[in-house]
Amino acid sequence: MSDNKVADCLDDLVLKLQSIAEFQNSVEVVHTPDKILTRMSSVPGSWCGVLYEGSAASAEDGHAKQGNGTILSVGLYPVIDANMIVASLNTERLVVELLHKMRATILGTVAPTGHQWRFVMEAYADSNKGKVLWQQRWRTQAVYRC
Repeated sequence: MSDNKVADCLDDLVLKLQSIAEFQNSVEVVHTPDKILTRMSSVPGSWCGVLYEGSAASAEDGHAKQGNGTILSVGLYPVIDANMIVASLNTERLVVELLHKMRATILGTVAPTGHQWRFVMEAYADSNKGKVLWQQRWRTQAVYRC
């Protein structure tokens, strides 16, 4: 693990998501929500953006008093291409199944910080030209040692 815990956690999620067949070689770290919307309209097939959404002080084990305990928040933004779905499949069911695969792949796993990934929420975000954008938010803890 490097000294950059945020980068390590983002890379960890990219690797986990790429193990899902629909996202094989179609997951990348993005640094702005605008990039997600740009990729939504330009990438063929399904794709997932991983966005670092910030951190907040953590009170775990008293680390907040020292200012070195944080909770890292990461957003996952899967773009699902309804045009790529076989006509006999139900689009809504496919979306729910893919979101489930994402949760099942990450839930209960440990981040490079040594803490478990925790599911926070999932919601519809947008749609455009046959593509549907959802979001999942995940958190993990990190302790920075001086």
